[in-house]
Amino acid sequence: GASQGTPQLGKMLEDVRRLREQCGLEPSETVVYGRSVGAIFAVEWAAQEPAIAGLILESGVADPYQRLAIRMEASELGCTDQELEAVCDQFLNHRTKLANYRSPLLILHAAGDTLVQPVHARAHMEYAQSEDKELVMFPRGDHNTVLSANWKEYLASLKVFLDKL
Repeated sequence: GASQGTPQLGKMLEDVRRLREQCGLEPSETVVYGRSVGAIFAVEWAAQEPAIAGLILESGVADPYQRLAIRMEASELGCTDQELEAVCDQFLNHRTKLANYRSPLLILHAAGDTLVQPVHARAHMEYAQSEDKELVMFPRGDHNTVLSANWKEYLASLKVFLDKL
């Protein structure tokens, strides 16, 4: 709320490093959780510190370029489609960032999510090289109701994941 200046994605990704340093947490004691667009920053954290105890992605965006292209024209950002795609590939490539991630991964998604479709959850599963990864696809709810529509199952999935860390 009190931040000043214009938000810039590159600067926001740098903030992940600063946040890690400010928190002073041991990676082996850190579980990172990202929801929706927040998954971009959770994946960034895991890429910068792959030795974290675990990573949880809920309703996470796996292809930021695709999401941007749906919402706006590259010209609105003062660039071409190719330039936007190249920048997204350079800074937001989840396939590359998760390629070295080997710690536990939990992906939570609603089958009825039409805002960030379940294909994003399956992509994250494919990208992550962890042998300890699980995708929980909830039958009820959508992007904004996945937790409330699946309360018991959601919490049970979190508990199982966290208990094994």
